[in-house]
Amino acid sequence: MYTSASRPVQQPTDCRAAGLPNGRNDRQDDPRRPARSGGRVPPVVAHQPGGVYDGGAFRDPEPCFALSNDAIPREYNAQSLERGLFVLAYLRDSAQGRLSLAEISAGLELNKSTVHRLLATLVRHGYVAQDPATKRYRLGLGFLSFGHRVVEQLDVRRHALRIMRALAEESGEAVHLNVLAGTGALCVEEVVGPNGATLGSNVGVVLPLHSVATGKCFLAWMGEAERTALLDRLDFAPITDRTIRDRGTLEEELARVRQRGYAINDEETYPGVRYVAAPILDAQGEVVAAISLGAPVMRAAATDLPRMGAQIQRAAERVSASLGYAPALRAGTLRR
Repeated sequence: MYTSASRPVQQPTDCRAAGLPNGRNDRQDDPRRPARSGGRVPPVVAHQPGGVYDGGAFRDPEPCFALSNDAIPREYNAQSLERGLFVLAYLRDSAQGRLSLAEISAGLELNKSTVHRLLATLVRHGYVAQDPATKRYRLGLGFLSFGHRVVEQLDVRRHALRIMRALAEESGEAVHLNVLAGTGALCVEEVVGPNGATLGSNVGVVLPLHSVATGKCFLAWMGEAERTALLDRLDFAPITDRTIRDRGTLEEELARVRQRGYAINDEETYPGVRYVAAPILDAQGEVVAAISLGAPVMRAAATDLPRMGAQIQRAAERVSASLGYAPALRAGTLRR
């Protein structure tokens, strides 16, 4: 079943159903089948401690993030387009990577004929590919150009890239740029220094806010109401045995983050790797991204973290200044 029932997240109504305005879907025209809800949000994959690449432990923490907007009235929804988006999301979040028509139809609770038409259109435009031998479907290469274009158009990336390269060269380690994506932190750029940890590319990966240093930055320096709403939606599923697993512990850590000016990820997403991160602010003093510096524990002992923290703070301040942030005019912004 394509459901989010295993996670108590307050998903918008539009993400729970892709049926007709009256709540029914296209099964209603078949008298042999009971009326049921339409397409549902992508399935939740249980986290297993051991790192984000261990046993499929990683999943997008907010699979419905890009498919919902409470500000848009329901009557403006295009049903076929919405169903097509759910097909794509279902393929994206499948642990198998390749699914049959029957599996997609069952998971979305839509007729095979409906799903087949959607898939045929998506295949024709290159957003879905079908294996000619097995007839199974996967995401197509058509998405790559969109992903690269979105990243290229991010102002913060353009301003940060030169500074990231300088920090990677100076430290020898890996530097990442993340933006807020629902209840997760999305990596939009990385620069790996000469000694950088080789864990595979993180670009495009979304990790839960409570598990990463950049996520802690977003939470620490956002408004109280927004932070409370996000904390209410986090499930605190562990990625490693060091991941923070409860709200009270996270809130205590966020207070320390605000006090010292940077956040720490102590092997909470990758065993054997530590990260520090600092927020990037725009001209209005709002956090628009966070930058992190990571290194293996053999080169990032606990005693090295203050030095690394100072490095990442300087880098974040330089990017913020490039975006127009003037701390002298906004004293106390990072202490709110």
